[in-house]
Amino acid sequence: MESEGLDMIVAKFKGPKRSMGFVPGETYNLRTSIEPIAGHGHCLVIRDMDSSCWCPYSSMENFLFNWQIKQTRGIINCK
Repeated sequence: MESEGLDMIVAKFKGPKRSMGFVPGETYNLRTSIEPIAGHGHCLVIRDMDSSCWCPYSSMENFLFNWQIKQTRGIINCK
């Protein structure tokens, strides 16, 4: 089954101080994926393209609570 996903999201972190290495007020280039996380099932995972920072989210609502999306770039097809 094919689906579409965002290639990259440019977003400003507005979450807790230094949460998972992300700094509040800083803008990041993020990639998203759905991945299995031990003890949590499948989660939305965001990864900073310029560092090793990453964070799993149980829902898109939780992601949006901590991030302000500035721009999206590209759509990729996922199989």
